[in-house]
Amino acid sequence: FMIFFFFFFKQKTAYEIKECDWSSDVCSSDLASAQRETRGFGYVKVTDVDGNTSEIWFNQDDIFKGLPYQSEVKDSSGTLYQKTIKTYDYTAPYTGSTFAYLVSEEGFNYEGQITPLATKATYEYDIYGNPTKVTSSGDINIAGDEKEAITEYIYNTNLWILGLPSHSILKDSQGQIVLENWLYYDDNINYTDT
Repeated sequence: FMIFFFFFFKQKTAYEIKECDWSSDVCSSDLASAQRETRGFGYVKVTDVDGNTSEIWFNQDDIFKGLPYQSEVKDSSGTLYQKTIKTYDYTAPYTGSTFAYLVSEEGFNYEGQITPLATKATYEYDIYGNPTKVTSSGDINIAGDEKEAITEYIYNTNLWILGLPSHSILKDSQGQIVLENWLYYDDNINYTDT
């Protein structure tokens, strides 16, 4: 003697569920699909078992949505140990398409001090979004610890190869090359071939 039970459930899609922000009369299901897209959290705070915190703030606008723009690390008494500020820009390479990219990143390491060790890096990109130049200022209060990393890429648009690095250079604060690499692909003898 056997008994079978069958259960049927109706699953609602995200578009059928009505989510309202109680501070306004607008519900997400009343918005157009482009306005209803997720942007992630605007702010995240993590506290460890000792009470130390890590906080991250995220952009919520149409272009930079989801990209972190500031972070802070504090001890259990609220003393700031580290802070990072990121700046972005964007380009619109094609109609209806935007590419957001990191322009600069500033770091402030307090390590229990009132005056932080301040660092800064800036970024440049090619038309495909590959980082071509990273300039690090090192400690911005000290001269001589700057460096510049330059990367060249192989492009073969017929094969959709757009992001393979072919040549990289690291320069010191005097502009002298301290490290240089060439990369070869598919048994080619020239580093610019794909």
